[in-house]
Amino acid sequence: MVVNNVELLADAPHSIVTTVCIDQPKYGASAYLFSDTPAQTIAGRVAWGELLRTHGKAVYVELTHLFDTFSRVPQARGSAGWIWEQYVDKRITEGGTFTVRPIPPNPANPALPDQAPTEEETFTILPLTLHLFDDKVQLSATSDRSQYFIPNRNNNPTFDSFLYSETVGIGLQMTLSNTHSLKPKGLNKLYKRLRYQNQGNNKPWFVVVIRKGHTCTLNPSPTGRQLAQFRFFTMELELPPSVYHSFM
Repeated sequence: MVVNNVELLADAPHSIVTTVCIDQPKYGASAYLFSDTPAQTIAGRVAWGELLRTHGKAVYVELTHLFDTFSRVPQARGSAGWIWEQYVDKRITEGGTFTVRPIPPNPANPALPDQAPTEEETFTILPLTLHLFDDKVQLSATSDRSQYFIPNRNNNPTFDSFLYSETVGIGLQMTLSNTHSLKPKGLNKLYKRLRYQNQGNNKPWFVVVIRKGHTCTLNPSPTGRQLAQFRFFTMELELPPSVYHSFM
């Protein structure tokens, strides 16, 4: 219906689609003796909103099937990574409880006991509103706990998005690779934004989001300064069953 499928519109119930004659000529006009031309329109804002949500879900299901397509072509695996990022964004903004596991620090840069996480943690968030931002905006513009922040640029160094739980600011980096690099400049930008909230002086988290059953290491491993700024974790999310086998 959203893409103007006329046959489907004709079969739709009146609670969704209303048929009316918008142009009704007055008595005496030449068109008055001819048949009226009916027009079909969505019944109201509620019906329209529900149609859009249903359409969005259908499009998303089709999008996940691209994992399988792109995974079979080595030159297209970068596109698969982009789709994985969109999948994670949607999953996180729906809210819920998530579990993260620590990434070991670099042995060459041993961290103090209170710097490196040693146990898994969980955090719970309510559904979030997606918000694109320019990295030149003030820190206060990206401090709303009800929003999920994504840099408005094609290739953002180090992190893909960030959000706030009740107790801590969390930066996310999505990857299908077994390793990921840390760009100091991008990490510093993320730190400034997450620390602006200053949620009880809790150290922000940097979380690498990976496929369930896989692992990822940071290369190079975090430096002592970076460990003093962030707690580093991985978080596993499960792909839909129809596409998960493509990346096993």
